[in-house]
Amino acid sequence: MNICIKELKTIDFSVNPSKSKWIRIGSNHKNKCCKLNVDNVLINCVYEIKILGLILISASKFKISLSKNKIRFFVNVNQIFSKIGCSNVAVVLALFNSHCLSALLYNLKVLDLTKSEINSLKYVITRSFMKLFKTFTNENILFCMYYTGQLPVDLTILLRKEKFL
Repeated sequence: MNICIKELKTIDFSVNPSKSKWIRIGSNHKNKCCKLNVDNVLINCVYEIKILGLILISASKFKISLSKNKIRFFVNVNQIFSKIGCSNVAVVLALFNSHCLSALLYNLKVLDLTKSEINSLKYVITRSFMKLFKTFTNENILFCMYYTGQLPVDLTILLRKEKFL
Protein backbone atom coordinates (compact mmCIF):
# COMPACT_ATOMS: atom_id res chain seq x y z
CA MET A 1 0.00 0.00 0.00
CA ASN A 2 2.81 2.37 0.86
CA ILE A 3 4.39 1.80 -2.56
CA CYS A 4 1.14 2.86 -4.25
CA ILE A 5 0.86 5.96 -2.05
CA LYS A 6 4.46 6.87 -2.84
CA GLU A 7 3.93 6.48 -6.60
CA LEU A 8 0.72 8.53 -6.46
CA LYS A 9 2.56 11.33 -4.68
CA THR A 10 5.20 11.41 -7.43
CA ILE A 11 2.47 12.31 -9.93
CA ASP A 12 1.03 14.86 -7.49
CA PHE A 13 -2.00 12.76 -6.59
CA SER A 14 -2.85 12.35 -2.95
CA VAL A 15 -5.18 9.88 -1.27
CA ASN A 16 -7.67 11.20 1.28
CA PRO A 17 -8.04 8.29 3.73
CA SER A 18 -11.14 9.78 5.37
CA LYS A 19 -12.99 9.57 2.02
CA SER A 20 -11.51 6.25 0.92
CA LYS A 21 -13.08 2.80 1.26
CA TRP A 22 -12.25 -0.61 -0.10
CA ILE A 23 -14.03 -3.88 -0.87
CA ARG A 24 -12.87 -7.41 -1.54
CA ILE A 25 -13.87 -9.23 -4.71
CA GLY A 26 -12.87 -12.84 -5.17
CA SER A 27 -13.12 -16.25 -3.58
CA ASN A 28 -11.90 -14.92 -0.22
CA HIS A 29 -14.27 -11.95 -0.09
CA LYS A 30 -15.77 -13.09 3.25
CA ASN A 31 -12.45 -13.67 4.99
CA LYS A 32 -10.97 -10.98 7.18
CA CYS A 33 -7.95 -9.22 5.84
CA CYS A 34 -5.22 -7.08 7.33
CA LYS A 35 -6.23 -3.49 8.02
CA LEU A 36 -5.25 -0.94 5.42
CA ASN A 37 -4.11 2.49 6.42
CA VAL A 38 -2.77 5.60 4.77
CA ASP A 39 -0.68 7.99 6.86
CA ASN A 40 -1.73 6.04 9.97
CA VAL A 41 -5.42 6.58 9.20
CA LEU A 42 -7.48 3.39 8.86
CA ILE A 43 -9.35 2.85 5.57
CA ASN A 44 -12.71 1.15 6.14
CA CYS A 45 -13.58 -2.14 4.48
CA VAL A 46 -17.21 -2.05 3.30
CA TYR A 47 -19.69 -4.49 1.77
CA GLU A 48 -20.69 -2.16 -1.06
CA ILE A 49 -19.18 0.93 -2.60
CA LYS A 50 -20.66 3.57 -4.91
CA ILE A 51 -18.55 4.61 -7.88
CA LEU A 52 -19.95 7.04 -10.46
CA GLY A 53 -23.54 6.07 -9.67
CA LEU A 54 -22.80 2.34 -9.81
CA ILE A 55 -22.89 0.23 -6.65
CA LEU A 56 -20.26 -2.52 -6.51
CA ILE A 57 -20.84 -5.38 -4.08
CA SER A 58 -18.24 -7.50 -2.34
CA ALA A 59 -18.72 -11.00 -3.75
CA SER A 60 -16.86 -13.95 -5.22
CA LYS A 61 -17.24 -12.42 -8.72
CA PHE A 62 -17.68 -8.85 -9.94
CA LYS A 63 -21.23 -7.95 -8.94
CA ILE A 64 -23.33 -4.80 -8.98
CA SER A 65 -26.50 -3.75 -7.22
CA LEU A 66 -29.42 -2.68 -9.38
CA SER A 67 -31.56 -1.54 -6.45
CA LYS A 68 -30.93 2.21 -6.87
CA ASN A 69 -31.70 2.01 -10.60
CA LYS A 70 -34.95 0.17 -9.88
CA ILE A 71 -35.95 2.66 -7.20
CA ARG A 72 -35.36 5.61 -9.56
CA PHE A 73 -37.31 3.78 -12.28
CA PHE A 74 -40.33 3.12 -10.06
CA VAL A 75 -40.29 6.69 -8.70
CA ASN A 76 -40.41 8.02 -12.26
CA VAL A 77 -43.10 5.54 -13.36
CA ASN A 78 -45.29 6.34 -10.37
CA GLN A 79 -44.91 10.08 -10.97
CA ILE A 80 -46.04 9.65 -14.56
CA PHE A 81 -49.01 7.47 -13.55
CA SER A 82 -50.03 9.89 -10.81
CA LYS A 83 -49.98 12.90 -13.16
CA ILE A 84 -51.32 11.36 -16.39
CA GLY A 85 -52.80 8.03 -15.43
CA CYS A 86 -53.19 5.27 -18.00
CA SER A 87 -55.63 7.08 -20.30
CA ASN A 88 -53.18 8.32 -22.94
CA VAL A 89 -50.91 5.35 -23.69
CA ALA A 90 -48.84 7.13 -26.35
CA VAL A 91 -47.87 9.96 -23.99
CA VAL A 92 -47.14 7.55 -21.15
CA LEU A 93 -44.90 5.43 -23.40
CA ALA A 94 -43.03 8.48 -24.67
CA LEU A 95 -42.39 9.63 -21.09
CA PHE A 96 -41.57 6.05 -20.09
CA ASN A 97 -38.86 5.85 -22.77
CA SER A 98 -37.37 9.26 -22.04
CA HIS A 99 -37.43 9.32 -18.21
CA CYS A 100 -37.99 5.87 -16.75
CA LEU A 101 -35.97 3.65 -19.05
CA SER A 102 -32.96 5.94 -18.91
CA ALA A 103 -33.07 5.87 -15.08
CA LEU A 104 -33.27 2.06 -15.08
CA LEU A 105 -30.45 1.53 -17.57
CA TYR A 106 -28.14 4.26 -16.24
CA ASN A 107 -24.47 3.11 -16.37
CA LEU A 108 -25.39 -0.40 -17.51
CA LYS A 109 -24.14 -0.08 -21.08
CA VAL A 110 -20.53 -0.41 -19.89
CA LEU A 111 -21.14 -3.72 -18.08
CA ASP A 112 -21.72 -7.30 -19.11
CA LEU A 113 -24.83 -8.14 -17.14
CA THR A 114 -25.59 -11.66 -15.99
CA LYS A 115 -28.76 -13.44 -17.05
CA SER A 116 -30.27 -13.00 -13.58
CA GLU A 117 -29.58 -9.24 -13.66
CA ILE A 118 -31.23 -8.94 -17.10
CA ASN A 119 -34.20 -10.98 -15.88
CA SER A 120 -34.48 -8.66 -12.90
CA LEU A 121 -34.64 -5.66 -15.25
CA LYS A 122 -37.19 -7.45 -17.45
CA TYR A 123 -39.39 -8.05 -14.41
CA VAL A 124 -39.34 -4.36 -13.48
CA ILE A 125 -40.40 -3.28 -16.97
CA THR A 126 -43.01 -6.02 -17.24
CA ARG A 127 -44.63 -4.93 -13.98
CA SER A 128 -44.92 -1.34 -15.16
CA PHE A 129 -46.45 -2.47 -18.47
CA MET A 130 -48.90 -4.66 -16.55
CA LYS A 131 -50.01 -1.58 -14.66
CA LEU A 132 -50.28 0.49 -17.84
CA PHE A 133 -52.21 -2.04 -19.91
CA LYS A 134 -54.17 -3.52 -16.98
CA THR A 135 -53.28 -7.11 -17.79
CA PHE A 136 -51.31 -9.66 -15.83
CA THR A 137 -50.15 -12.27 -18.31
CA ASN A 138 -46.64 -12.15 -19.71
CA GLU A 139 -47.84 -13.19 -23.16
CA ASN A 140 -50.20 -10.20 -23.37
CA ILE A 141 -47.46 -7.86 -22.17
CA LEU A 142 -45.11 -9.15 -24.89
CA PHE A 143 -47.82 -8.48 -27.48
CA CYS A 144 -48.40 -4.98 -26.08
CA MET A 145 -44.67 -4.26 -26.16
CA TYR A 146 -44.43 -5.54 -29.73
CA TYR A 147 -47.38 -3.52 -31.05
CA THR A 148 -46.26 -0.32 -29.29
CA GLY A 149 -42.71 -0.64 -30.65
CA GLN A 150 -41.02 -1.31 -27.32
CA LEU A 151 -37.92 -3.47 -27.46
CA PRO A 152 -37.23 -6.01 -24.73
CA VAL A 153 -34.73 -4.75 -22.17
CA ASP A 154 -31.96 -7.14 -23.22
CA LEU A 155 -32.07 -5.81 -26.79
CA THR A 156 -32.27 -2.23 -25.55
CA ILE A 157 -29.13 -2.78 -23.49
CA LEU A 158 -27.34 -4.31 -26.50
CA LEU A 159 -28.27 -1.32 -28.69
CA ARG A 160 -27.10 1.14 -26.05
CA LYS A 161 -23.87 -0.78 -25.62
CA GLU A 162 -23.26 -0.75 -29.37
CA LYS A 163 -23.81 3.02 -29.51
CA PHE A 164 -21.48 3.47 -26.54
CA LEU A 165 -18.65 1.50 -28.09
